[in-house]
Amino acid sequence: MHTPSDQSILQSRQSSSFSSTSSPSSLSTTSSLEKDIACCISQESRLAWSPSSSWNYNKHSSDRHAHVSLSIKQLFIMNTRKHLWLLLVLPPIFFLLVIVALSAYYGIAGVTNTEEVSSLITGNIPLVLFIVQILILGLLAIILRKEHQKLFHFGWRDGQRSLRREISSGTLLGVGLGIVYLVALAPLHEYLQSTFGDYVPPGEVLAGLSGSVVLFFLANVLLAPFVEERLYRGRALPQLQEWFGDRKAIIISSFFFGLLHWMGGFWYMVMTGGVVGLLFGALAIKRGNIILVFVAHLSLNVVEFVYVTLR
Repeated sequence: MHTPSDQSILQSRQSSSFSSTSSPSSLSTTSSLEKDIACCISQESRLAWSPSSSWNYNKHSSDRHAHVSLSIKQLFIMNTRKHLWLLLVLPPIFFLLVIVALSAYYGIAGVTNTEEVSSLITGNIPLVLFIVQILILGLLAIILRKEHQKLFHFGWRDGQRSLRREISSGTLLGVGLGIVYLVALAPLHEYLQSTFGDYVPPGEVLAGLSGSVVLFFLANVLLAPFVEERLYRGRALPQLQEWFGDRKAIIISSFFFGLLHWMGGFWYMVMTGGVVGLLFGALAIKRGNIILVFVAHLSLNVVEFVYVTLR
């Protein structure tokens, strides 16, 4: 039990403590600290799109809050590392999960023959592509939102390049790549499959793509160019540049870009990553944006779509 004098002392201390924590100077310090943290997060959440890009931290914070900025910086770097590996590793796994889900669905529907299930999945490749692209887009949107980045940011640097030139150059490049693919790369692909073997029979992928024209168009023409370029060249490549430099960043991003296409077979995966991935990665770094490679990817897929639907 407190005596009257003890109670008065206790009340005096509580009153003093309350007034000190709610004083204007204390509130100002707290507000300043919050602004430093918010500014630090805002600046660190934007990847600078240039070959010599670097993480920009809040250099204007006061010295008394330097340890706070450092901890925020370390936390943000840890999160973006985790986000990057999720973006690189999960998309190829999405294909496997969708195939397993479709196999289970056909099994529940009464299809018990393994070859028949495999044939049904092959005939529904456009559906698989569409579902996977939606899953990747959702994953990308969630992670970019956590990083305070915009999904529809193309790394465009105003005034440095003509938008019209990027679009026209990308269109010519994409159509050219499409023609090279049909004339040279597709025959080479079948030759490699026939000569050295593959886990996908020659011609099976193209036959499966024609299963549903609408879904194939939605997945391969409308979704894939945007989703894949925003992921591999728009999000992954700049951060890989920070860690490994330009050359290794292009190789690593191309490896995972090729891995995404594993359903087409081993040689299709190698050619996609080794030709398209390396070329688009180098162009994205050189141009300082992903406008050109996005348009090229779109044009290439349009040529492929026309070829598949008309053959």
